[in-house]
Amino acid sequence: MDDFDLSLFKKSLKTLNPEMYDVMQFEKSTKFNSWIKTTYNCLPKA
Repeated sequence: MDDFDLSLFKKSLKTLNPEMYDVMQFEKSTKFNSWIKTTYNCLPKA
């Protein structure tokens, strides 16, 4: 997570795919930020 910027990711996601951002924010509600972090941590590391 050292090089991961949550606010930058959220801003980029909202810009690139606003519908997905809105749907996931609604679905995850208060756990939206932790869902993003968990998803990021589960990605394969190169």
